[in-house]
Amino acid sequence: AANPGTGIAAAKRLLQYLQNVCLHPDNAKYRKLRIGNRIFFESVYSTGARGVLLALGFEENFGYLECGSSEVALNYERLRQISDAMMMVDKTLKLMEESDVGAQP
Repeated sequence: AANPGTGIAAAKRLLQYLQNVCLHPDNAKYRKLRIGNRIFFESVYSTGARGVLLALGFEENFGYLECGSSEVALNYERLRQISDAMMMVDKTLKLMEESDVGAQP
């Protein structure tokens, strides 16, 4: 299993968060990530994956990274951007896993 804070673990966790947002665009709880959550902090927030979330419009707000207003569902354009990012993260993750397997003795 990948260690928290490594590229593979960060990509997997990021992919999971992005999938949740896309599957539940009208549910604000999936768009509000608590920075104090140990797993989120170690595997996403303290890695380059945080930059992906920020580029997708997540904003730091009172101890959370939030995407969009909690009162309304995400619009189509925002969902498309998140979906596109999800596909790129998935492709990158596959390449990372292949090179990780190839690097092992």
